[in-house]
Amino acid sequence: YVPSDLPADVTWGFTREGLYALPHHAHPIAHARGFAQKMMATYWPGLTWQQAMGLVSKTGVWIKRGNSFLGLDVADHVKELHLLADGGHRVIAFAEGEDVPARPNWAGASLLVSVAPSDVSTEGRRRNLARRILDRLSPKRDELRKESDS
Repeated sequence: YVPSDLPADVTWGFTREGLYALPHHAHPIAHARGFAQKMMATYWPGLTWQQAMGLVSKTGVWIKRGNSFLGLDVADHVKELHLLADGGHRVIAFAEGEDVPARPNWAGASLLVSVAPSDVSTEGRRRNLARRILDRLSPKRDELRKESDS
C-alpha cells in the first residue's frame, strides 16, 4: 500500500492498491470493527482514514466509476500518490507502455450468509448453519485436489 524508497519530502505515500484500499474501507462495518483504523495505523501512522480521504480527494487521483461503496476508482494514469511535507502532492503516472494492474479483487475478503429465524430454532439447525458457514470459508474440494496433485 506504501511505495518503497519514498523521497524525503514525502510525508505519506500511496501505491495504486493503497488508493483502492481507502474507499474500500468506507463502509460502516470497516469503521465499526476497527478495520479502517488498523489499516491506517499499519500503513500510514499518524493519519486517520477521514484525513486521508480529505487529502487524497483534493489531488484528483479518483474518478467516479461506481466500482466501490463510494463510487470512486483510481484514474487510469495513477501509479502512486505522494502527499508532501509542505502540504502539496505529487502524482506518479505510469510510463508509456507500462502495464496498469487490474483493480484488486476483494470479493473473497468477506462472507455473507443469509440467516432465517428458523435456522437457529433448534440445535440441529444451528449445526447445519455452522456447516454452511464453514463450507463457505473452506477451500473448494477441487482446489484442494489441484494443490495436492501439483
